Amino acid sequence: VTGTGSGWNALSVNIGDTGTGTVNIQNNATLNVTADLTVGGTNAYSGPLTDTLAIASGGTVTVGGSVTVGNNPNIVATMTIDGTGSSLQDSGGLLIGNNGAGQVTITGGASVSAVGIDIGGFSAAPSTLTVTGGSTVTATSNLLVGYNGNGTLAIQSGGTVSANEVIVGDQASASGTVTVDGSGSSLTSSTDLVVGFYGAGHLTVSNGARVTNANGYIGYEPGFANDATVTGAGSTWTNTGALVVGGGLTTAGNGSLTIDAGGTVNADGVFIGYQVGSVGAITIQGSNSILANTAGLAVGYGGTGTLLVLNGGTTSSNFGAIGGFSSGTVTVDGAGSKWTDTGDLIIGSHGAGTLTLANGGVTSVAGIVYLAQAAGSVGTLNIGAAPGSTAVGAGTLTASTIELGAGTGTINFNHTDTAYVFSAAIIGPGTINQISGVTDLTADSGLFTGATNITGGRLAVNGSLTNSQVTVASGGIL
Repeated sequence: VTGTGSGWNALSVNIGDTGTGTVNIQNNATLNVTADLTVGGTNAYSGPLTDTLAIASGGTVTVGGSVTVGNNPNIVATMTIDGTGSSLQDSGGLLIGNNGAGQVTITGGASVSAVGIDIGGFSAAPSTLTVTGGSTVTATSNLLVGYNGNGTLAIQSGGTVSANEVIVGDQASASGTVTVDGSGSSLTSSTDLVVGFYGAGHLTVSNGARVTNANGYIGYEPGFANDATVTGAGSTWTNTGALVVGGGLTTAGNGSLTIDAGGTVNADGVFIGYQVGSVGAITIQGSNSILANTAGLAVGYGGTGTLLVLNGGTTSSNFGAIGGFSSGTVTVDGAGSKWTDTGDLIIGSHGAGTLTLANGGVTSVAGIVYLAQAAGSVGTLNIGAAPGSTAVGAGTLTASTIELGAGTGTINFNHTDTAYVFSAAIIGPGTINQISGVTDLTADSGLFTGATNITGGRLAVNGSLTNSQVTVASGGIL
C-alpha cells in the first residue's frame, strides 16, 4: 500500500497465516486494523518461513487490538518501521516473540506507541526490539524484556524508549537483556526498573547513554545471577529513588553492578545485599567512575554485601553501615579512590562488617565511626591488608573518633608505609593489632580500654594509650 491517500482498512490482519506473507505500508499510506494484527502465522504451520511487515517513508499503521510479531516457532517474523513520520500506533499490547521469534527494528526517526510491550513472550528463541537513529518507542504501561522467554532490547544511536515500568527478566523461565548505547540514547521508566525479577536480567549502559527511573533493583527474586554495567564517559543511570542490588522489598535475590571507565550511577539510598539470603555486589573502578548517592549506603543489610571502590572510583553517602544484620565488606583501594560519608559510619552494627583501606584509598567520615556496635557484632578496620595477607600500602581514614562497642571490634595496621599517621581518637574496648609498617597514633586515645598487640613493624604513640594493655612481641617495636 503506497502513496498519500492510499489506505487499507481491516477487522484483523494475519500476515503469513499458513505461508509466506509480506506487507509494505509506505509513502504516507495507511493501514487501519480494528482488532488484532499478527505477523508470523499460526501455531499450526510447520514452516520454516519468513513473514514481514514493513512501514516506511511516512506510512502509518493503527491497531485497535494487539500486535503480535512471531506467533509460530517455525516462522521468523520481522517488522521494520523506518523514517520520520512512519509509525505504529497500537491501542493494545505489542508482543514480540509470542511462541516464535520476532525481530522488530525502529529506525530513522520512526515511532511506536503501545499500551504495553513484551519482548520474548513464551519462546526460547531470541526475540529483539532495536530502536535506533533518533526513533522513539513509548509504552503507557509496562515494558517487559524477557516475559517468559528470551528477549533483547537494543537502544542505540539516539533511540529513546519510555514506559511506566520496566522489568528485565520477568518470569522464572525468562532471560532479558537491555543495551542502551551511545550519546542521546535513553531508557526511561516512570516508576521502577527491575533487572532480574523472577528471571535472569542484564543491563548495559554505555558510551554516553542514559537510563532514568524511580527505584532500581538488580536481582529481585532468588534463582539467577543478575547484573548491570554502566561504562564510559557520560554514561549515566539515574535512580531518583533507592538502588537495591541483591534483593527486593521482601525477597532475596542475587545482583551485581559494575561502574567503570567514567560511568555514573545516581541514587537516593543504596542497599547492597538487602534481604536475608540476598547477595549483592557493586564495583566502582577507574578515574571519574562514580556512585553518587545522596542518602544512606548499607552494605550487607540483611544479606551478604560487597562494595569495591578501586583505582580512582568514588562514592558518597550521608550515613554508612557495613554489616547491618548480616555480612558486609567494603574495600577502598588505589590512589584517588574515595568514599565520602557526611554522617556516621557503622562497621558491624548487628552483623559482621569489614572496611579495608589500601594503597592510598580514602574513606572520609564527618561523624563518628562505630566498630562492632551491638553485642554479638563484629567490626574490623584494616589499614593496608587483612591479617595473614601480605602487607600493602596504607589507605586513609579521615575521622575524628572511632568508637568500639559491645561486639568484637578490631583495628589492624598491616601496611608497608614508613611514616603512616593515624589521627583519629580510639575509644572503648576491642583490639589494636600492629602487624607491619610504621604507624604513628597522634590522637588522645586514653579512653581506649582494649588490648594493643605489636607483632611487627613499629607503633609510635604520640597521643595516648594510657588505659590499654600493650603487648610487644618479638619483631615488634613500640
